[in-house]
Amino acid sequence: MALLSVRALLAPAALALAACSFGPAVGPEPAYRHVKLVGRVPPPKRYEYVGKVWGVAPREGFVEAAHDARVDIKTKAVKLGADVVKIDRVRLPSDRPRSADPVVMLVGRAYRPKQAGPAMAAATSPTAYR
Repeated sequence: MALLSVRALLAPAALALAACSFGPAVGPEPAYRHVKLVGRVPPPKRYEYVGKVWGVAPREGFVEAAHDARVDIKTKAVKLGADVVKIDRVRLPSDRPRSADPVVMLVGRAYRPKQAGPAMAAATSPTAYR
């Protein structure tokens, strides 16, 4: 009888472990994840301007569109070698049902750390600007 109760306890645990092993695959972190969106121009002694970037996403599902616009602007910043984007303009879709421009748009300026010696490398680490 004791053997039966041990098996009854172990069977659900074995099924749970087997289910966990077939979970979603974890891939490499996207390159845009390290890019920070900020409201102030980063310190000019540590960062240099590399270009204007914008992120655009369709209106359908506002929360999803805002997320997609963030991913879009960060992805474009990565292509320029930027770590920081100073957001200059946020454009939300109009509340009118037949809006001519039904998009969420972020416009900003991209900056990358200035290249210098070891002291500058420590000053421009991802944790140095918050």
